[in-house]
Formats: sequence, structure tokens, C-alpha cells
Amino acid sequence: MKKRLHFTFRIIGVIAALVICMWLFLWAYISYNKTGIIENVKIRINRQVNGKVEIGNLATDFFHHFPNISIRFSDVSIRDSLWNRHHHEFFKAEKIFMRLNFFSLFTGNPGISKITVENALIYYYTDTLGYSNFVKANESTEKNKRNEIPDLLFKSTRFIQDYPGHNKYHDVDLREMECKVKTGDSGYILKIDLNALVHGLAFNTGNGSYLKEKNLKGKFELRITKAKEIQFNKIKLNIDNQPFFFSGFFLTTKNQPSFSLSILTKKIDFNKVISLLTQTTQQKFKSFNILQTIDVSADLNGSTDYKTIPLANINFSVRDVDIETPVGRFNNCSFTGSFTNEVDKTKPRLDKNSMFAIKKFTGKWENIPLTANEIEVSNITEPFLKCDVHSAFDLVGLNDLTGSNSIQFINGNGKMDIVYKGSLVNNDTIETVLNGNIRLKNAAIKYLPRQMVLKNMEGNFVFKNKDLFIEQLNAEAGATVLNMSGAIRNLVELIYKDPEKLTLEWNISTAYLDLADFISFLGKKNKATLKRSSGNNKLFITGNKIDRMLEHGTAILKIQAGKVNYKKFTATNVTTSISSLQNDIILNSAKLNHAGGAIVMSGSLSDNGSINSIKLRSTVSNVDIPSLFHAFNNFGQDAITEQNMKGQLTADISLRASLSDKAVIDKSSLTSMVNFSVVNGELNDFEPLQKVSETMFKKRDFSKVQFAELKNKLEIKGSAISFNKMEIRSNVFTMFVEGVYDSKKGTDMSIQVPARNLKKIADNDIIINKGKAGLNLRLRAKTGDDGKLKISWDPFRKAGNANKTKIKTILN
Repeated sequence: MKKRLHFTFRIIGVIAALVICMWLFLWAYISYNKTGIIENVKIRINRQVNGKVEIGNLATDFFHHFPNISIRFSDVSIRDSLWNRHHHEFFKAEKIFMRLNFFSLFTGNPGISKITVENALIYYYTDTLGYSNFVKANESTEKNKRNEIPDLLFKSTRFIQDYPGHNKYHDVDLREMECKVKTGDSGYILKIDLNALVHGLAFNTGNGSYLKEKNLKGKFELRITKAKEIQFNKIKLNIDNQPFFFSGFFLTTKNQPSFSLSILTKKIDFNKVISLLTQTTQQKFKSFNILQTIDVSADLNGSTDYKTIPLANINFSVRDVDIETPVGRFNNCSFTGSFTNEVDKTKPRLDKNSMFAIKKFTGKWENIPLTANEIEVSNITEPFLKCDVHSAFDLVGLNDLTGSNSIQFINGNGKMDIVYKGSLVNNDTIETVLNGNIRLKNAAIKYLPRQMVLKNMEGNFVFKNKDLFIEQLNAEAGATVLNMSGAIRNLVELIYKDPEKLTLEWNISTAYLDLADFISFLGKKNKATLKRSSGNNKLFITGNKIDRMLEHGTAILKIQAGKVNYKKFTATNVTTSISSLQNDIILNSAKLNHAGGAIVMSGSLSDNGSINSIKLRSTVSNVDIPSLFHAFNNFGQDAITEQNMKGQLTADISLRASLSDKAVIDKSSLTSMVNFSVVNGELNDFEPLQKVSETMFKKRDFSKVQFAELKNKLEIKGSAISFNKMEIRSNVFTMFVEGVYDSKKGTDMSIQVPARNLKKIADNDIIINKGKAGLNLRLRAKTGDDGKLKISWDPFRKAGNANKTKIKTILN
């Protein structure tokens, strides 16, 4: 045992002595031949690369690759001949260690088994003319009999590829990269252990860099074939601590340089995915975020030639994730998505030919459930959206989303099926189209400016291209049941650009219409503001635009009603056309049957707060006077009331007045012009006639006076009624009257009584107007200081002259 141990120590000692001798011999050889060796190394390098090679020092190293022997080169640099112009050294290293194969030292031709480069910079520069600072020498005539490549180790080595002519700039800091090379019959196998920091990979410096300031780690294997193809399969690289798997190849031949690359990662944070992309691409996704992890795969194929854009197909899938977007937050989303930069194979692979596609989307937006079979965003430069959206939702949930100050949903349900095609860029020339419908069921809606509630609403809102059509919309407003339909033309285009230019066409039909249910339209608009949950979503903006449309836009209403009622007023067969312009309601036309006759009206109502200005023109045909006066509350005057007059009225009326928010006329504001004709008329208990009877015809009964056709023009201002000379031929007597009748401020009328009235008219005489007074007596009916109407003789026509001045004053 001792002999064996002694023999082993002797062998080790011999080997150690031999190694030491070799070290000493190598040290001595290098020390005495340093200059020649350095020059020889420069020559060998120049056989591969043209340029100026500098080596600062050469020494042996006994410890760096112990127990192997190494040669250390210090301050090594390689410059091309045009360095003075661009100042980029192709290679500069503080230290290079070459590990010598121990047994090859005995052959006389030492082999290099490993090269270690430390603290180096490799700067591969190509100028705009295509000249490179790496100029490969003509292929050496020497042949490497071993055909072996040493292992490589880079420490603290920075690699930069700068090609300003192609807008390329790649910058990678190799903290440590070891490459073990194995030579085979089919090529080389490279086993790589990598730890690097990527400062940026810019394929177009104008767009920014990929993987900017990202860590890159991994152990993987590459295969380089004799056909100059680099192959790899499911190699794992950790990018920013996220595992990615790569498969594919790079063909580096000059005639047909191409590549194919597949990338896969799972459960990656969305923001981390975006951070790997260029800065310009990151900006496009700045407003988006997926709060949970996603799975992503990508396939890139194409040529590596300059300006050649590879085909990119990216696929991703999510399940039960929350997404933040400019239009709000989407919860519990599940879908599959894809991206391609080649929608049309006949066009270049640019952003304009790119598209994001999402399929089988399900999720909730602000608690509103949404589904979509397909969502496509094409042309990334000027994004264009195409999607179908489906939802069934509670209407009350829309209040916070819309933030509308016009419409408030009280209850009910909605169902939406919409197909949208439109640009996501403002002022795009491509037309936006919207097709589909929104159905309401059991809905109750309050119109806030007027505090009017529509309940039991059911209907269908149909979108056709740019227009909105309201079909079969039924609702109740108080006691009124409404059947409605309508349209808003060019809604999709103008709702965001100029909502004030929109016109609402609205048709309403009902068997019974109670105007009391709509009296709120006469009051001051309510300015109450609803609480708003958020102001940055698309539906909120739409709600604001709808408010502007309803407040400043135009509405054209056509109403048909079998029966209309308001307090004492009742009409049948009513057809009306109304235009609403901001604070004005224009009555274009109205036709109705009332009190046995027909009425045609037009006019306007201006909203001035608590007081409204009303203008009205009306044609009345064969209307029963008591019923008419009763219905309109004697038109705000008490000079002649429904109790005083009977007959059928035909008249042309123009009227101006102030109307309260309770639809009551302010008597002091009333101004009216009436051209009228009354047939089959009666005056009952009319004070001026009663006074005449007390003065002249005490034996005749003036309480009920029947007269022939009565025609005249009345001018009304407040409580005063002024009229020109009017013939009143009755069953009691005949007289001619003119002047002012005012029960409040005082009456002053001139009365002519023809002398033939002294003879009583027979009961069977036909009452016909003659038009002439003939010989007559003149009376004056005037309110005295005690406020009572008095009749006096007026032979000098004082009443007539005074009335001309008074009428002129009243009218002015």
C-alpha cells in the first residue's frame, strides 16, 4: 500500500514538475519573443480582418484558467482605415485570455481551447453609404486542419450595431456570455449561457427600441448548419424575469436571407408585454391595461433584407380579466385575440394594413353585461373599428354612465344588438355607420328640464347607417296613452360634431290627450344636475351631446288625437304640427273640431321662465260661441262672457299675450285683433243694452236680444275692447255702436238709434241688416265716477270724437 502511494506521489510530482517546466519555458519564450509574437498575432488577425490592430501587452497567465496555461493580451483594439472619419473602433478590449490546450503544447502547434474577453466593446458601424468598419479580409489560403472553434466567454462586453442609413441601432451589454462550440459533420452546435442587459434593439430608430433596458438570461442551444442556417427549438429565455420560449431558424445566405420565429409566453403581465415594445407602440396602449395575466404567442416570418417587413401574427387569450380603457373599466372579460400586419396580401405590411381582432368577447362594462362575436380594429395609423355588441341591461344603471341632465331612467330594461363601423380618429373622412336596435321594456323615464315622466314605455330604437328611427314606442304620460314614432337623421355623424344641428322628427298619435299632463312645458326649465360617476367614458360624452341636442336642437312634432281635453276645453279630430327651437315652440298648424265647428291655428310660445310669450293666429268656422268662450275662459276678459252671447262664430283672430306656467293668460298683457261674423246671435243680460232700455225703450225687454248677422273688427288690449261702427239689428230694436268697452277702466261708446225703432218690430219680421241708420238719435254710454255705466244724450257726438282719441291711445 505504501509503495503504491509512494509511486502515485512520484507520478504527480513528475507531472507537476513537467507543468512547471512548461510554464517556465512558455514564460521565457514569451518574454524573449514578445515583440515577434505580437506582430505574428497581428498578421494572423489581419488575415481575417482588414484594419489596424493594436496590442498593448502580452504575458502568460498561470491562474486565470488553472491548471491550464493561458496567454493574456492587454489593450487590444482593431480600427479600420476610415476611423478618423467616424471614430468607431470595431473592437476594443482591456483583456483577452487564450487558454492553450495542454497536450497540444507537446506537438509544436499549440491549440486554443477557450478565449475569454473582458471589459470590451464591439462596435459594428455601417455608414449611410454602406461602408462598414468591419472589413473582412480575403479568405485565407491556410486551412484549419482541426476545423475546430474554441469556446468563447465574454465578460462585461458591450455589443453595438449602428447602421444610421437603415435606421438601425442595437445595443446589448453582455454581463457574461459563455459559448461552448461542438463541431459535427452537419455543422456546429453552440451551447450558450447568457446574462445580458439589452439597452435597446431599434430596427427603426424613429419608432424607438424593443426590450429597452431589459435583462436577458438563459441557457440554450443553437445549431448552425453548413447551409448557414441557424436553428433553435423551444429555447428558454428569461426577458425581464419572464420566461419566453423561442423556436425557428435564420438563413444567413446572401442570396436569400430569411427567418422564421415563434415566440410563446404564458401568464404575463400586460404592462410587461407592452414595455417590451417600441416607445411609439407603447404610447398607443398607454390608455389600456389588463389587470390580470394573459397568454401570448407570436409568429414572425420573412426576409432579413433591408426595408423588408416580416409577416407578424400574434395571438393572445384572456379569461376573467379586468380591462381599463378610455371608455371605462370592463370586468370579468374573456376572449381570444389576434394581430396581423397583413390584412391584404397584395399590400405592404404596414400599420395601414394591420388589424387587431377579438372574438367571442364576454364581459361587463360598469356592471352592464356585454357580448361581441367579433371586434376588429384595422389600420393602426388611423384606427377603424368594426364590431357587433349585444347586451341586456337595467336602464337605471345608465344614469351614472350617461351623466345626462335631460334624461333620467327610473326603471325598466333594455336590450341592445348593434353593429358599429367607424373611425376612432377625430375628423376622419371615412363615414361612420351604425346598424341594429335597442329595445325598451317596462321603462319609466323622466325628462328632467320639465319634470315630465313617461311610464310603461315599450319600443324599438332602430339604427340604420347614420340615422335613428323610433318604431312602435308606446308610453303613458299621466292619463294620456301615447303611440309614438320618429327619426333623427344623420345622428351618427352629427352627435359628436354638431349636436345642435340635429333635428328630431316625432309623430304622436293618441285616442285621448289631456293637455294637463304636459303643462310642465310652460314653466321654467329645471337646471338640476345629476351626480356623475365618471367623465371620461364614451357613453358619458354621448349623454352630454344628447343634452345639447335636446336643449339647442330642433324638434318637429306631428300630433294626431281623437280627443283633446284641457280643463274646460275639449276638441276632436285634432292634427297638429309643432316645431321646438331651443326656448321657442312653434305651432306650424293645428286643425281641430270644437263646439260644433272647426278651428285652424298657428302661432308660437316662447319660454321666458315663469312667464311665457304666446302668439296665436286662428281661423274659426261656425263655432258655438258659449262653448268657445267657456272652453277658453272667456279669453281672459269679462266684457262679453259665455253667459252674455250665443250664436255661431266665424272669425280670424290674432292674439298676443303672456301665459303663466299654469297656462293662465295675464289679462294686462292681452293684445288681440278679431275679424268676426256671428249668425243666429243672441245677447243676454248685456249691461250696455240694459242701460239703453232704461233710457229709451222702457217697455221693451232687452234681457234677451236676437240679432241678424253681426260683423265687425274688434281690437282688444287688456280689458279694453275697441270696435268700429257696428250695426246691431235685433228683434228688439236696431242700433249702430262704436267705441270702447272696458269693464275695469271704464266704457265709452257712441250709440245711434234710428228713429224707426220707435215702432216695435213684429215677431214674424225677418231680421236683416240695412247698413244705414237714417234719421237717428245719438246716445253715449259711459262709465261714471261711481263706476256705473250711464246712458246720456249725445247730439254733438262727443262720445265719437273722444273715442277716436281713446282708441288710438289704447292701440299704441
